[in-house]
Amino acid sequence: MTVDKDDNGSAEEMEELERKRAETSGKAGIGSDVSTGGGAYIGRDYAIQSDEMQGDKMGRDKIAFDEFLLDPAAFIGSAETAADEPEPTGADLDTLFAPLSEVIAAAPEDMQQEAFHMADELKEEVARGDQSDDATVAKLIQRLSIVPGAAAVTKEIFDAPLLASQIGPVTSFVLDNLSTD
Repeated sequence: MTVDKDDNGSAEEMEELERKRAETSGKAGIGSDVSTGGGAYIGRDYAIQSDEMQGDKMGRDKIAFDEFLLDPAAFIGSAETAADEPEPTGADLDTLFAPLSEVIAAAPEDMQQEAFHMADELKEEVARGDQSDDATVAKLIQRLSIVPGAAAVTKEIFDAPLLASQIGPVTSFVLDNLSTD
């Protein structure tokens, strides 16, 4: 190919540019100067196959990927972790809910019957463990909070390690917003 000299550079420079363009035609070329704007740069010798990444020359630090178990449940909580927690027994719940019964017994008589009934429903729902309905638990806690002193005691009950792992998002929201004055 003959290239005439023009205003943009010498004929040699144009031929060199044309040669480089032909060599990289159809290839993605990355020069030695790569600006990632702060992002990661993987130099060479890596392959991503499905969910598996392999390689030995990744950036400046080498990472042995086989050391990591890519289990999504490890990041969002798993059924195995919940299964490791003991299920509350009737005796455990009786012990946990005893202070609530004392608070209800000290409440005005016109509140006691309904409050004892709600406390029993709450205990029954919590006893279902992982099968308990979060919205039902939250609603019962909120309704019990009208009994003087019940909000503070209920928070203490659900702070116990036995129940803390079973608290759902709705129950957590209600507990966080209970007034303990």
